[in-house]
Amino acid sequence: MNETTENKRLLELRNLRVSFATYGGTVQAVRDISFHVDGGECLAIVGESGCGKSVTAMAVMKLIPMPPGRMSGSILFKGNELIDLSERAMNRIRGREIGMIFQDPMTSLNPTMTVGRQVEEILAQHEKISREECRKRSLEVLRLVGIPEAERRYGQYPHAFSGGMRQRVLIAMAIACRPSLLIADEPTTALDVTIQAQILDIIRNLQKSLGMTLLLITHDLGVVAKTADRIAVFYAGQVVETGSCDAIFYNPSHPYTRALLGSIPRIDATRATQLSAIAGTPPDLFSPPAGCAFFARCTRAMKICATLAPPPMTVGEGQTASCWLHHPMAGIRRQGAVEGAMPR
Repeated sequence: MNETTENKRLLELRNLRVSFATYGGTVQAVRDISFHVDGGECLAIVGESGCGKSVTAMAVMKLIPMPPGRMSGSILFKGNELIDLSERAMNRIRGREIGMIFQDPMTSLNPTMTVGRQVEEILAQHEKISREECRKRSLEVLRLVGIPEAERRYGQYPHAFSGGMRQRVLIAMAIACRPSLLIADEPTTALDVTIQAQILDIIRNLQKSLGMTLLLITHDLGVVAKTADRIAVFYAGQVVETGSCDAIFYNPSHPYTRALLGSIPRIDATRATQLSAIAGTPPDLFSPPAGCAFFARCTRAMKICATLAPPPMTVGEGQTASCWLHHPMAGIRRQGAVEGAMPR
């Protein structure tokens, strides 16, 4: 890796592992994942529920409760290691350098405080400004995220806001200090389709206008197609494929990615077309398989897949897939779009 590439990377995870000790054993939630996010881009993390997406986001923010949680590996932000930072040092980064939009706005907001005061608290913690300036900037950021009649609603409590408006308040809190990195963890969960589109437009427009880098976590591939520059596909606590948005949608290279795309309803489908489903269930993360985690559900599995986990293999420009099908000895040549790719 050359120096220019190093300087371009805002966030880089190397061999990150996160586990949780429980009465039933140790859950290996994130297993040796590595990926990077370049400055100014939007990287989407996609995958089914329980694949480690949100745990990865919490690890970047160092919000994993320890114990029972345990973390190892490396999390580099602007070239600085976060894993070993003290809680006090991390508190200076949270909110100021890295902002996060959480899944559920109702449980993420304090019901006993007005929304204006909650935005003010973020600014007061990180900025040495007067109370008057704090209120002024809080109003500005509420207007920026599209809160109508911001001055009137400034003194209202979260219960007086709809789900979409509460999500806007969370976005305002996340961007109040103009962070370099914004993490959006399932930002459209439980919102109706029209509100989802509005929230995504707000996040994407803010990313561009404020020059932020966006790490978007979602299970909705429709969201990804509209928003992301690059995609990292997660399965059973591991990264199974990475690539540009076009590469993943038009030339998926991992069997899980192809199956995931195959399960999306298509507008050109006939009434007789049946939706595709991925047979089987994800592996038990109390005792993960020694080989490929997708082995038991894969229709193209080989003997080696059961015993040896595949490393990431380059399958195209900027695209990697952790699948033995792409090993030179597998004898498979990739020719254009493969089965399961989205039509152009």
